[in-house]
Amino acid sequence: MDTAILTNISQDHLDYHESMAAYGQAKQRLFTDFNLRHAVINGDDDYGQLWLQQGINAENISIYGQGQSAGKAVQHIHKALNIALLDAGMAFQWQHNQQLQPIKSRLLGRFNVDNLLAMLATLAGQGFDNMPLTKVVAHLTPVPGRMNMIRLTQKPVTVVIDFAHTPDALAQVLKALSAHCQHDLWCVFGCGGDRDRSKRPQMGQIAENLAQHVIVTDDNPRYESAAQIAQDIAQGMTRQPLIIHNRKAAIEQALQQTVAGDVLLIAGKGHETTQQIKDQYIEFNDFQVVQNWQEAAA
Repeated sequence: MDTAILTNISQDHLDYHESMAAYGQAKQRLFTDFNLRHAVINGDDDYGQLWLQQGINAENISIYGQGQSAGKAVQHIHKALNIALLDAGMAFQWQHNQQLQPIKSRLLGRFNVDNLLAMLATLAGQGFDNMPLTKVVAHLTPVPGRMNMIRLTQKPVTVVIDFAHTPDALAQVLKALSAHCQHDLWCVFGCGGDRDRSKRPQMGQIAENLAQHVIVTDDNPRYESAAQIAQDIAQGMTRQPLIIHNRKAAIEQALQQTVAGDVLLIAGKGHETTQQIKDQYIEFNDFQVVQNWQEAAA
């Protein structure tokens, strides 16, 4: 293995790892059990800071970030300065080797600043020059299911489809979209069945705190009761949310009720093309539901 990158560690897969400590230790092995040529670490992440202190098995170490924690004494430091979140993307200055390079991107969200820094740090470590890299960034588009933006033709409403299915991911996406929202922020989401139950009330609380309108729906309930999953989510909320188990109906209701200036986040499934209910895999795609609704409403 040549290069390993730490973006961040947040709650996920606890149905398998059982604790964040065990989850973190499993990830840490990537940076201790291999003779890496290059390790790229998010210096703003708590686990990243801890691992830097404990030692990383790599010839070269690069750290990146937006805060002061990304300034430890390692070989290469990559920082983002003067970050500006724009209607159709972002801009910032990339500081590396005492040089500043202007970066413009069509990606949304402050967390994507970190993702871009991780990419820049990795490619710079491979020997690519800074100037061509800045030009490449300007042409990047989101991967399927990650902050995919659709502007409705019927009204000035922005719909964003994202795979966010953990408390941290949902919070990051909602915070990012609030910076681009002129009116109300909507959130349609659910939680997967037969997976970590402890995250469900956390995600309900996050959605209620960061969005003005929340619709709880199904997201691969698998063999678990969809009603129980929704109630687990609702336990983290101060008000009983609107629950529409049929995901297509939930999305369509949100699309119908949004008004000019609203932003609608459809979270959890992203690029997925099926909905799993027990042993049935039903063809389903959030993006296609939005497209079909637009065509029918035209």
